[in-house]
Amino acid sequence: MPSRVSSTVLADLAVHSPITTCSFDYLEKSDLYDSEKPYYFSGPLEKDQESGRTNLTYTNHDGIQLHDLRGVEHQLKLNVHGFQLLNHHSQTDLVDPSDEQIQDYLREVSFFIKDQLEAEVVLAYNFRFRRQATQPVPDASAVEDTIGSYKNQDKPVLVPHTDQTREGGLRRTRYHLSDEETEKYLDGTWRIRILNAWRPLVNVADERPLAMCDYYSVKDKDLKAADRASREYVGEIYYMQYDEEQKWYWISHQSPDELLVFVNYDSDPQDGPAFMPHSSFLNQMAGDNVKPRQSLETALIVITKK
Repeated sequence: MPSRVSSTVLADLAVHSPITTCSFDYLEKSDLYDSEKPYYFSGPLEKDQESGRTNLTYTNHDGIQLHDLRGVEHQLKLNVHGFQLLNHHSQTDLVDPSDEQIQDYLREVSFFIKDQLEAEVVLAYNFRFRRQATQPVPDASAVEDTIGSYKNQDKPVLVPHTDQTREGGLRRTRYHLSDEETEKYLDGTWRIRILNAWRPLVNVADERPLAMCDYYSVKDKDLKAADRASREYVGEIYYMQYDEEQKWYWISHQSPDELLVFVNYDSDPQDGPAFMPHSSFLNQMAGDNVKPRQSLETALIVITKK
């Protein structure tokens, strides 16, 4: 893990920003994790195996302050703050999309990010639809289809986490590159990033929007590496444990024409964040008539020359 340095770049940006509060479900500070790595298995299991699906336990912490960056969002920079809001009107119909339309969208976002970051390669390797439903969303044990498809949308996650660890991000990159690409791009002269490009669908994301934790407010001890396993792949992410010095930010009223791009892995972060802990949260200011959140996130491997 890289050592943290004192930074006030987000705090300075948010000095006059409105503050709201929320609660998060943090990974419990359990002695179990001193001897057993946290893990979760996604996918169908036999009934007699279900009790072993996960060893994750959580503790709810409320009164977490969130600074709203709406009004200064244009000052956010991916290399400095770890996330950035980009204007992007998708040309793809994402209401009940076909498989072909989803592939069109992935290409569209890949080309957009490639242009924005002047990248050599952008590879969209995964996507996930989410919705907050009035009916229960199927869990991983109840369905055979991939969780996160449009027909079987996942739930918003109210648990602070990252999508990759430093080791997991490199392993994920190797998994998706060909042997020829691995030899070329992992020779130390290229910067490898894994980014998440997150957008609301249909409605403004007022209900269970996304919050970002300031990378520089997180201590190494706050992070627990955990295995996220399926039958196809074993990924590694960080779950966060609570510390009162963690600082949280969000951008209110994010529209479907705004793409929130944030870092989950960076092989060469220089003076910027190597990853961004994040979580959805229950927005207490949303009101009784708020429309349920629907969103689409895309995981991208982005390769640029150092």
